[in-house]
Amino acid sequence: MPAGGKLIQTTPGGERRETVFNGRLLEETGYVEIFPPGEGKTPLFQGSVWFSDARMGDFSHCSTFDTGLPQPHEEALRHMKRDPLAPLWLALAFLALILSWLPPVPDISLRP
Repeated sequence: MPAGGKLIQTTPGGERRETVFNGRLLEETGYVEIFPPGEGKTPLFQGSVWFSDARMGDFSHCSTFDTGLPQPHEEALRHMKRDPLAPLWLALAFLALILSWLPPVPDISLRP
């Protein structure tokens, strides 16, 4: 993301701050909009942010990427389909749990 753009942050309390974007986001939680340098009207990034570590807000080296998937929406839908064998896996897990609770079989083999 190019530095020098406009950073607008809205805090959960409703306070709106406007600063110059230097590649790093502020450490406070809130809604963020980053605009390109110049008079760009379309934000490069907009969304709610909360960082457990301040280093996560460093956007100075971020860039766009391609997932390589020709149809990402269709691919996401394919991964969200229900597993038809899920009841079988659940039954097998339940059976393994029941078998683990059975007492061990005593060793009645003859010893020399």
